[in-house]
Amino acid sequence: MSNTRVSWNNKSHPSERGWTREKFIRGAHTKTPNEIYYVYYSPTGKRFRSIKNVNRHIETNKSKINNLNVIFSTVSDTNVNITINPNGGIHIRWQDIV
Repeated sequence: MSNTRVSWNNKSHPSERGWTREKFIRGAHTKTPNEIYYVYYSPTGKRFRSIKNVNRHIETNKSKINNLNVIFSTVSDTNVNITINPNGGIHIRWQDIV
């Protein structure tokens, strides 16, 4: 039997898109033969064996993204892009408007 990945929506994080899962059936030689289990894949292709690990991954990455703030403003014919990194560093880019 060939396994294929199918689109999957996490009920704990319904706004997360791009996740897939693959269905497997345990072999006859295992402790629980014919039991169905799933393997989950992130949008980047990272593999997870449990929903618990999927949710931990989402929460960890979500907190990293939430700590990143980008502010755009205009100062007399100049665009200013200020990025505040999660570790507290600040990156400022100035571009003249032509």
